Order: sequence, then structure tokens, then C-alpha cells
Amino acid sequence: NGLNGSRMAHQLPGAGPHRFWGFSPPYDVREAATVPSGEDAAPHSTLLLCAGDARHILHTIARARAKEGPDAERELEFAVYEDTPEALARHLLLLSIALDFELPRRERAEIFLEVFANVVLRERTAAYVGARAQELKRLLARDEGPLAPFIDLSALKMKQKDALEEVVGTWLEGVPFDVVRMRDERLRAFYGERYENRRNVLDWDYSMGLVETAPVIHRVHFREWRMSGVAFELRDAAYDSPNRSLASSAAGRQRGASVLKRGFWGDVVNSPYSALGIECDDTRFFGKRSDQHVKTACDVAYYNVVGWFHRLETGKPFSVKQEDFEDFAYGSSVGAGWQKGFLRSDQPGPRPLAQIEEVGADDEEEEEEEEE
Repeated sequence: NGLNGSRMAHQLPGAGPHRFWGFSPPYDVREAATVPSGEDAAPHSTLLLCAGDARHILHTIARARAKEGPDAERELEFAVYEDTPEALARHLLLLSIALDFELPRRERAEIFLEVFANVVLRERTAAYVGARAQELKRLLARDEGPLAPFIDLSALKMKQKDALEEVVGTWLEGVPFDVVRMRDERLRAFYGERYENRRNVLDWDYSMGLVETAPVIHRVHFREWRMSGVAFELRDAAYDSPNRSLASSAAGRQRGASVLKRGFWGDVVNSPYSALGIECDDTRFFGKRSDQHVKTACDVAYYNVVGWFHRLETGKPFSVKQEDFEDFAYGSSVGAGWQKGFLRSDQPGPRPLAQIEEVGADDEEEEEEEEE
């Protein structure tokens, strides 16, 4: 239940009382179905308990839309339970970004990953989150907006809807949230006397634990996220706006009284790469050259998210052409010797991602027919 989920988070050092991402890769929930299937079967209903984010929902509906996996024609229903309004509101935000088809899918994928994992955002992304917040306020107050046809809030009590609306209201531009200072306070509390030597501590954590279980997570990316809270960094951009969707309140004591303190109470130890960047359906992303991975967790996460959006929009499976595979990478990738900022036009290296063509299985068949 939610209480046990909260206790589990407290038992994981550095995890904090609020989980904004999960500890496992995306899962197609239809794989666990034990009820009759077929077009005439009842909708496939799934209860998600404290999943932390919307990855399982997006992964499942994207594959179903592309006719991948079991019961592709069957309707899907998800009941989502989170033990805090902040986590539940984040589900709505991530779904809102994923289904914003007015944005090109690559730009949308960049924004999605940025909002999903980074404590600080680009200014334009922060403005975008503020605009999404306005749409979500309409959804919660009047059941209107782009998500209204897909979201049923009738199971929520009025008090719970008010709590969600209050959370979403804190995402608007101009709402104070000094996340850099608040995260640093969390780091100082976690490391204690080791704070000044935290780089050595996290290097030890990577070498003695993470590299064996998820070697596709690059040391540089892991270190950068543990130090600064930035997991996905794009094209030498300035990340100076707070990610207000990571603000939350936690119970504590102040001068002998019980209080709720607003701050950053998310994870500072277990990276968001485990939720999106350690598994995908293309084994090429885990290949090695000279005993070094040719891709990183950033690239895997980017591939997964672009793939979801491609399937949702086109209804076709997603793949990257072999001739484009080497250049398919998230902007901050250091894989294959690339340095941060390699996508700038004044720097040598692979061509810009906008020129890389993404294809579905049907597209490849059409090309073969044209050649004939």
C-alpha cells in the first residue's frame, strides 16, 4: 500500500520520502494478463501502485497502438494510486507532455526527459511546464482540456482534487522554488562529514555497485547527476530555471511542532536512468567497441521516449536505420568519444539529429518497393 511504499523509500538511504521516478525499466502490463483475451474481451484493467511515474502507461499504450505485444486490439484501463498528490500530479504532467502532438516528437522527447529527471530546466522548458500547468488546472477544475477524454477523476474526493490543483498551481512561472539550495541541503544531510569528498563517494558507488548491474550508464553522466541533479543535458544549453514539478512537502518538526515543509524531497542517490535508460528493444544500443559501450543510458532513454511518441502518432513500430544508428544519440552523450556540445554547428562531429531519419517497419517495406 502507499504507506509501505513510503516506508520503503525512507529505508533506502538518500531516496527521500517522495519518489518521482521508479527503480525499474518500463513494463508492458499486458504481459502479465491472466484473463481471457480477444476483441470481445473486457478492457484490460491494471492497478499501478506507487509506480512513481507514467513510464508503464506510456510503454504499454504505445506498443498497443503499434499492434505490438498481446491483445493489441483490446481496450486499456489504468487505475493509478500514489500516496502523495505531488507524485500523482506528475503522472498528469508527463502524460500531458507525451500527448502534446503539436510539438515535434524529438523536441517533445527532449522536454519529456528534461522534466522527468532534471532538477533545473532550460528557461523555455520551464515556461512550457507553466503552460501545461494551466491546462491541467482546467482539467482538475472543469474537466476540460486535451487530457479530458482520457482521464477519469471521478474516484477522487473533492479534497484530493483540491490538493492536486494546489500542487499544479505551484508549477506556474514565478513561483519561488530554490531547488539548487534545497538539493544541496539534502546532499549535506546525506553525506555528512563526507560532503566535501562526495565525488570520491559516488565514484565508489559507481565502480563497486552500479557498473556491474547497469554498465550502459556512463560514469560521467552518473557523476553529473549525483553532483548537480542534471541527468539530461542538451546542446550547451543554460539550465537555470527550477523544475517546479519536483517540489513537494514533507512532514517534520520545527520548534517542537509538527509542520509540513516545502522543498526538494526526491531521490539524490538512485538515478532516473534506471527508469528509462537501461533497457530497450534494440540490442545495438548495448554493443561495445574496444570494450566500451557505444551508447549510453541517455541514448537508450531518448530512443525509448522517441519510440513511444512515434508509435502513438503513427501506429507503426519504431526503429533506427543502420546508417543512422551511430549518429542517433541524446545531446549530452559522451559515448564513442563525443563531448558535450558536439551538436553545435561550429563543432566537428556527427551531423545534427534533425537530419537523422526515423523509420517504422512499414516505411522500410515501401522503400524496398520503390527500389524494385
